[in-house]
Amino acid sequence: MKSIWITRWLHWKKQLISLLFWLFLPLFGTIIIIQAAHAFQEDAQIPIGLVLHDDSPFAQQLYSDIAASPFVQVQILQEKDALKQLEAHDLDSVFVIEEDYGEQIQKGNRKNVITAYRSDLSFAYSPIKEMVVSLVQQETGRSKAAFYVMRLAEKYPPYEKRWSWEEITSKSKEIQKEEDLLTSTFSFFGETKKQGSSSRLWDPNPWGIWGLFLILSTFFLFDWMVKEREKKLTSRFAFMRISFSAYLLGNAFLYLLLFLIIDSLSFVILQRIYDSSISTELFLSIITFRWMTVAGSFIIALCVKNIYTLYGTGLAIVLLFAITSGVILPTDLFPNSMGWVYTYHPITYLLHNKPIWNWLALFLFIIALWYIRKENSNAPSKWHS
Repeated sequence: MKSIWITRWLHWKKQLISLLFWLFLPLFGTIIIIQAAHAFQEDAQIPIGLVLHDDSPFAQQLYSDIAASPFVQVQILQEKDALKQLEAHDLDSVFVIEEDYGEQIQKGNRKNVITAYRSDLSFAYSPIKEMVVSLVQQETGRSKAAFYVMRLAEKYPPYEKRWSWEEITSKSKEIQKEEDLLTSTFSFFGETKKQGSSSRLWDPNPWGIWGLFLILSTFFLFDWMVKEREKKLTSRFAFMRISFSAYLLGNAFLYLLLFLIIDSLSFVILQRIYDSSISTELFLSIITFRWMTVAGSFIIALCVKNIYTLYGTGLAIVLLFAITSGVILPTDLFPNSMGWVYTYHPITYLLHNKPIWNWLALFLFIIALWYIRKENSNAPSKWHS
C-alpha cells in the first residue's frame, strides 16, 4: 500500500493544478451558480414608471401592491419625465393613475381610472397591464361588495350594528389573507413549495447543484484508470507482488479519502453560507453519495477504453440527472408515470438528506464480482508432472 501512496503522490504532483481544480469544482461551482442565479433574478426586474395624479389611500395602496411584485421595479415619476424615459427605452411601460382614481374606486367604477403607455420594445407590457388591471378589479369588487352589504343592512332591519364602508373593506382584506383563495404549487428538488414563498423564479437547492458538480468532477478525475490500463503499463504487473486489480482498487481508495476530506470542508462551508444548522443526516447522505459516485465512476471507467468516452459519458449522466432530478426543472412538468424515477433518483436521496445505501450496495457488489473474477483469472495455474 505504501508503494501505491508514493506512486499516486508522484502523479498528483505533476497534475496539481488540474487536481485542485476538479477537487474544488463542486464547492466553488455551487457558490458561483447560486449567487449568479440570485443576482440575475434580482437584476432582471422589469422597470416601469408610475405617475400618481391622485394622492388618495387607494392610489397609495395600488402603488404598494404593484411594488410588492418581485419581478417589477417601480419608479414614481412625473408624467413628462416618465414618457421621456419610455421613449428612450429606459422603462418598459408607464401607468398614470388619474386624479379621480380614489373616488371612482370607492364608487365601484373602474373605467378610465388608469392610462397606460408603451413603446415598440415594451415586451412585458401585457402581463404587467393584466396585473394592474387585476389589482384595480380587486379593489372595485371589494368596494361594490361593501356597498351591497350596506344596502342589505338597510333593506332588512333590524340590525344590531351598522357596518361602515371602511370596516367592511377591511374585513374583506383580512378574509382574503386568511383564506388564501388561490395558490399554485410547484415541485422542486423533490419538495413541494407554494408559489410566492420565495421572491425568486428559481431558488436552487445548493446540495442538488453540488451533487451534479460532484458527479462531473469525479468522472474527470477518474481518467487515470483509462490511461493506466494501457498494455505497456499493465504488462509490468506480471513481475510485481501486487495484482493490477488490487492496484486499481488501492488507488481508488486513495482518491476516496482525498474526496472525503474535501467534501467535509465543502459541507462546513456550504452549511455556513446557506444554512446555519449542522445536520448529521445531511452529512451521512453526502458521505454515502460520495462513495456511490466513486464506485459508479470506477465501474464505468473499467468499461471504457478512451478518456474522451469517459468524459462524454460523465457529461451525459450529469445532463440527464440535471433534467430528471428536479434541481433545474420542476417535477410537475413530467408525467405522473415517472414518479418512480424520483423515488430512486440518486440526487433525490441527497436532497432529502437520506443515505443512498441501495445504489452504493449495488455498485460495491459489482466491483466485488469484478475483483474476484479478475483475481481468479490471474491466479497461477498448477503444473502437473
